[in-house]
Amino acid sequence: MSLTPPPTVAALLAAYAALVAGLNVFCYLIATFYQQKFKEHSPRAGFLGAAIAGAVLAVTLGLFHEDSSTLTLLRVFLVSAGGVASAWNSVSLYYTMKRVRK
Repeated sequence: MSLTPPPTVAALLAAYAALVAGLNVFCYLIATFYQQKFKEHSPRAGFLGAAIAGAVLAVTLGLFHEDSSTLTLLRVFLVSAGGVASAWNSVSLYYTMKRVRK
């Protein structure tokens, strides 16, 4: 059984990964704004890491279509690392924004 998606599905997944990477860049810019405007510590590194992981995932989904266990393991790692980093920093940014509003 092959774990590699067909080319059309891989293209859609690559576009979705690129969209999520773009959203993480947007969140990074919001965190940078909060840090500069309000002199409040806000998490930024995780958003940047998640955006890079999403971009690399989009490239691997879009360019490599062979069935390789190493490539599958890399994709699982990129999805997991990007998701955890994005979720952690999103929660931290929420509480930073909440603290600034008080």
